[in-house]
Amino acid sequence: MKKSVIISALLYYAGWLGAILGAAQGEPLVGTLIISAILIFGLIQGGRPELGFAGLAMLLGFGFETLLLGLGWVKYPPEVQGPLGLNPPIWMLLLWPLLMRTLADGQCLAWTKGRWGICILLGSIGGGLAYYGGNSLGALEFLQEDKVMTAVGIGIGWAVLYPLLAMGRQYMESQLFMNSPAMKEKSDD
Repeated sequence: MKKSVIISALLYYAGWLGAILGAAQGEPLVGTLIISAILIFGLIQGGRPELGFAGLAMLLGFGFETLLLGLGWVKYPPEVQGPLGLNPPIWMLLLWPLLMRTLADGQCLAWTKGRWGICILLGSIGGGLAYYGGNSLGALEFLQEDKVMTAVGIGIGWAVLYPLLAMGRQYMESQLFMNSPAMKEKSDD
């Protein structure tokens, strides 16, 4: 296994845990700073195209998180929202480009691009479990009485979202950034 794959996985989980545990302890700024540092590292490593990937991930994330709030499935208590009081909180939105970065070539989830059945399976299981874990640790609250069914519903959403992230990354890499100097350098390595 490549060193970059292991580092990518470790950075992703450090960012996720930092965000969730920071929010759960009423310190959402801690997670925001941890994820921001990891994303800056990814930007340095991946070049300017990473801004496009991050933008796509943030748009999808904002839409999905807003939908969950609107449906009354989740709630972010004021103490996890951070100093600006944004809902969905910044730390939650930053988790989306953090995940998108793991889809870059040489990163831990790059192998899933183009394997849509695996993307659906990973999205449904991983998405539901991540939110269930966030609820269990206190970073967010499930508002429905049946917490497992809420996680299943969120997992169904992620069964669509994860393939969309992978597809978006794959399309942008091959069509939009294919001729950029940063992507040419990557393909020459």
